[in-house]
Amino acid sequence: MPVLEVSRDIAGLAECAAALLDYEARRSNAGKRSEMVQPPPLSSAHLGWVKYLLDVERMIEKSPALAARLPADVMQGLTAIAAGRQQFRREHKQCQHCGRWASIYAPRCACGEKL
Repeated sequence: MPVLEVSRDIAGLAECAAALLDYEARRSNAGKRSEMVQPPPLSSAHLGWVKYLLDVERMIEKSPALAARLPADVMQGLTAIAAGRQQFRREHKQCQHCGRWASIYAPRCACGEKL
């Protein structure tokens, strides 16, 4: 899928961002067993665009004035990233003890603390 089409696929970008956040949380929780955590089956175009948008997000945090000069497709993509982050937070909870994220269905965090 060409980048232009991917940049317009807001729902796909949000889903990709949520899947990427879930993968990072599972990998973090696995610790030394991280080689056992399989990456999500995402299209390389979506994944590349999401990673680019996450980089843009970090740049905006350092220089907020940059946001005023971004093209519309990047702004829409950042909105999709925010939606993906909200989806991730609906499906996960953060451990009060160590700060790791776990599925809302997990009884305990990887650190052993009850969620």
